[in-house]
Amino acid sequence: MQIKDFIKKYDTQNQFKVLKETYKQALDAWNNKIDLSQLKKEKYSSIVFCGLGGSAIRVICFVIIYQEN
Repeated sequence: MQIKDFIKKYDTQNQFKVLKETYKQALDAWNNKIDLSQLKKEKYSSIVFCGLGGSAIRVICFVIIYQEN
């Protein structure tokens, strides 16, 4: 059985494609500039990311990139 057969059989909701295209969501988020300059830094100590399912993958990638910079 080839990989495409496994995907067709076990991935009925096409989550493999969603995961493969995660980089597109990251690019969209990266290019979506939000002006946070008016926020007072002393009022905030944390940022919360919310989502469902595989959303944590994106957050982990963001944290790794942020820590490297």
